[in-house]
Amino acid sequence: MTTSPAQPQQAQSIKSLETILARMEKTHRQLLEEAENKRKAIVEGDLAALEAIIAREKTLVAEIEKDEGRRLAASHIARRAFGLPEGRDKLSDLAQAAGEPWTGRLETLRTQMKEALTALRAKIRLNQELLKASLDHVAGFMQSIREASGAQTTYTPHARKAQSGGRPLMDTSA
Repeated sequence: MTTSPAQPQQAQSIKSLETILARMEKTHRQLLEEAENKRKAIVEGDLAALEAIIAREKTLVAEIEKDEGRRLAASHIARRAFGLPEGRDKLSDLAQAAGEPWTGRLETLRTQMKEALTALRAKIRLNQELLKASLDHVAGFMQSIREASGAQTTYTPHARKAQSGGRPLMDTSA
């Protein structure tokens, strides 16, 4: 457990990791904004906006995937720079090995990333529920149309059951 200031190679590896984590946190925040935009588009039924948002989300997710690869590589480099054993390249391990001021900075980034991910998961769940409700509404509407166009049971003035053909969905006689 190192509490002294990091050596130049160690400091550089931690600085690189910090830069990647900051970029990832920013991208997750952008993804969170897009999730809110998506919620609004779903509520408003704006398919064009929804398509544009999905395209932007795909770009942001691709950036996060690239940065995750970079983060893993930077973590391995930092682990080796600090002489930590294999498997000890978690952020908490590296922050502890780097000592201050890096420990605080990395922990702050970790906390910010965790907050962004928690908010993003909640927003995604909400959007999934909104989409499901919208699809259920459309399915119900389609069922109403199918039922309205099929044979209908009616009763004559003498209370006799009669079958009639489908009724028009729109009254065009006016």
